[in-house]
Amino acid sequence: MLLSLLAVSNAHAREWIVHPTLGDSSAAGTIAAPQFFDELIRRSTRVAPGDIINMRGGTYQYTSTYEPDPIPDSNARLWEAEVDGLSSAPIIIQNYKNERVILDGSVAQFETKAHAILVVTGNYNYIKGIEITILAPSTRNITQPLHTWFCNLYPNYSCGESNRWDRIGNAVDVYGVGSKIINCIIHDAGQGI
Repeated sequence: MLLSLLAVSNAHAREWIVHPTLGDSSAAGTIAAPQFFDELIRRSTRVAPGDIINMRGGTYQYTSTYEPDPIPDSNARLWEAEVDGLSSAPIIIQNYKNERVILDGSVAQFETKAHAILVVTGNYNYIKGIEITILAPSTRNITQPLHTWFCNLYPNYSCGESNRWDRIGNAVDVYGVGSKIINCIIHDAGQGI
């Protein structure tokens, strides 16, 4: 009985293909016509519970001319997985056939504040087999702490350059219920998860 219910819940699941440089938001999401990653994971009405988003190998870089999440006093993010899965039919975002996928958080054009590389706000998103990092070193002018309240509250804490969590963005922030980060490589970011 349980197996038949799982089969029914995933019966309409679809596999999508995205590519770091060849994606197109109007494409079918196939090997021959890959979809654009960012648009597919942001409140897409095309993605449904149980769907699998396969990321082709390569380095995904934020290329928009708009600064990500420019709302004041919010956690800025480059990519945000907003699509919702279900506990019985999660949305899986994974590397395609073990190809090396890198989400690169280097955004030289927007170094006025730190940006999280990936934020998962959708429920039941499983992120699998992706490398999440900042490939290029930051050139931000970070002589003034952005969190001076913390340094004032804890005067014994060193608020020098090396201990600044606002120096570069987090790798992954997870807010979605039931979402998981599975077998990902996370390095060289402000904080891991």
